[in-house]
Amino acid sequence: MKLIGAKRFNVSKLSFLALAFGTLLPDRAQALPDLTLAVERAKMTIEYKRRAFDPSECAVQEGCIFNSGGRKLLLLDAGIRNMGASDLVIGNPYEHPALFTWSPCHGHFHMKGLATYRVLTLSGRQVARAYKQGFCLRDDRPKTLNPTPAKYTCDYQGISVGWQDTYDKSLDCQWIDISGVPPGAYWLEITINPNHVFQESNYSNNRTLIRINVPYHVYY
Repeated sequence: MKLIGAKRFNVSKLSFLALAFGTLLPDRAQALPDLTLAVERAKMTIEYKRRAFDPSECAVQEGCIFNSGGRKLLLLDAGIRNMGASDLVIGNPYEHPALFTWSPCHGHFHMKGLATYRVLTLSGRQVARAYKQGFCLRDDRPKTLNPTPAKYTCDYQGISVGWQDTYDKSLDCQWIDISGVPPGAYWLEITINPNHVFQESNYSNNRTLIRINVPYHVYY
């Protein structure tokens, strides 16, 4: 369709400017989230505890530990930040059965495959493994100086650009069962979005290694 009254020179000039600015400005259609672990928070909150579990507890029923009875646990906080160019938008859990499962024991949804935790020997052999049981990805803490207002909640989930979703180690299943792991030095490997369920601009910063030392004596 012709542009009525437009001169060829002006159209060419506009086309040139659009092309030039298109190479300089970010393509918003390609802007994506970038999920990373709050590494310092994880390091500072590492703790070792023993805890006795009854077979009726949710942690046993949902596989957060290997067996009931006395277990040795590695606990830590996990903060998941979105430092990308766009929000991570998930939405209402009821509308995403591929991402969420309902927990009758806890009485809320759990998100599948949010993160994995592994304890590795210094040579890289796995000695313990757990999964991050997500249930509410939301805007918990701003991580930039001038954040946008928080907008994601448990009812409509996501993480805004510059915000962090935080899981405190006091929450059920926020641990790794290290029963049977001998004392000594290990690597704690934490991988966010390990199966690339959520599209990101950068997957290379999803994996973190933290040097840990499992103590000989761990108390209740």
